[in-house]
Amino acid sequence: MDLTIGITCWNAEDTITRALDSVSSLTDVDYEYEVIIVDDASSDDTAKVVEQYITNKNLSNFSFFKLPVNKGVAGARNEILKNANGEYFAFLDDDDEWLPSRYYEQKKTLLITEQKYEFVLCYGGRIQKHLDGSVEHKTPLGYPEIVGGKILKNFFISGDKFDNNSLNPAGTCVLFSRLSTLKRLSGFDESFRRMEDVDLVIRHSDAGGVCVGTDVEVIKQNLTLSEDKGFDKEIFYRKKLIQKHISAFSIRYIYSIIKMHKSVAFRSGKVIQSKVYLLISFFFSLENLKYNLNKISMKFKSNE
Repeated sequence: MDLTIGITCWNAEDTITRALDSVSSLTDVDYEYEVIIVDDASSDDTAKVVEQYITNKNLSNFSFFKLPVNKGVAGARNEILKNANGEYFAFLDDDDEWLPSRYYEQKKTLLITEQKYEFVLCYGGRIQKHLDGSVEHKTPLGYPEIVGGKILKNFFISGDKFDNNSLNPAGTCVLFSRLSTLKRLSGFDESFRRMEDVDLVIRHSDAGGVCVGTDVEVIKQNLTLSEDKGFDKEIFYRKKLIQKHISAFSIRYIYSIIKMHKSVAFRSGKVIQSKVYLLISFFFSLENLKYNLNKISMKFKSNE
């Protein structure tokens, strides 16, 4: 099996057919693929819609699983990974559309990068359609330059970009990799109902992996609203992310918490409070720089 396409769905009776149409129409491709759909205990007719779709179209390469209890997107994705058979793997959200060139473009980029790096996650560009009907192109993580290591981790933990145009969001909807790379990471941390994609990338980077992107658009992303997409939940899981990946009460930990509060104040319209947090974070960034320079200096002295 060349490719597994994994689709998670939750209360998506109005959108899931669009996603399924985009992958069932891949009839003239020269690779073998399977589609695994996992319903995360929807309370609407999502399961009925998917089952009827597969039956009516007689799709032997489509599999459907319904979870008995809601586990969140991380748990649903892990269920897909557990049942996947493809050498390569890609996700698709229940309200998005797969573009026909995706497999070829991302596999090509992945294989080129694997000539130098062993463990690679590949991200693709996307057409993003907003609720008001407007559209824009979103550039992926790892484009135009490959990213990894502390630069990548500090970006996702603290938001430090430093004008690096290759540091962009890690959307799982445009992720493509070898199945073995995802299984090496034991999939997603199910304690995260948001930012599980960021946690995955940080663990991948800590384990020596890199991220690369192709700016070719691989999906059409249709933005929708859900109860898991609120600002308060984003802040809750960002703090959880910091606590998981940064040593408590280190300079980087304090700096990251301050940057998080700066983001909260800014997005809440508290401009003065946001600027105060920005000034405090600047002080801690200087302290962090001095700390790292001292470590380098001590290392040189120990080697003399």
